[in-house]
Amino acid sequence: MTRTQRFLWLTALALISGLYFPLNRLLTEGYNLKTSFDAYIPTIPIFIIPYLLFLPFWIAAFALAAWKMEAKLFRALMIASIFSITVATLIYFFFPTYTERPVIEATDWASRFLQTLYTHDNVFNAFPSGHVLYTTLIALFGSLWQPRWSLWLHGSVALVIVSTLFTGQHHLVDPLGGLALGWGSYRLGLWIEYGHRSTRWVPQHAQSR
Repeated sequence: MTRTQRFLWLTALALISGLYFPLNRLLTEGYNLKTSFDAYIPTIPIFIIPYLLFLPFWIAAFALAAWKMEAKLFRALMIASIFSITVATLIYFFFPTYTERPVIEATDWASRFLQTLYTHDNVFNAFPSGHVLYTTLIALFGSLWQPRWSLWLHGSVALVIVSTLFTGQHHLVDPLGGLALGWGSYRLGLWIEYGHRSTRWVPQHAQSR
């Protein structure tokens, strides 16, 4: 696979991902998926830091994959990513959801920072959580590619889930939806590239380009 082909894959992913922003701005009504369990989830403003840091993490991860990942595994990653983001975007459009955010008192820099996020980021496109979806895909494919990173990558999924909840950006069902869509898309990408064979087969045979 040439660098141009890899760049085109990334460009397609970026364009589809970009549909998030007009939808988030233009939607005016939707469904609230808040459950009784959400009442027990606290708001911890300091978690805005990892929540926002995941954006450069995704960019770096996809750039590294485009630069170094084996061709078949990279194609599987791109297929899974584009498929899942397309599905998520269709859900945002046809089944719009929003988050009922908590009221934040600006008592310190973290709470003021979180208030600023609330001001600039609308409440729509809640289900499935894009934060959890992207991070799940990176963790699953990254662990296949570099097993020694597995603990840290799967830890990042746990961190992104709690950061979406503790910032009040999502209700509990939203990250669960992101996890499910990410896992299903991961399996689809591997199936398209590697067929019926086990994922444990992939690392030993992913060297072919």
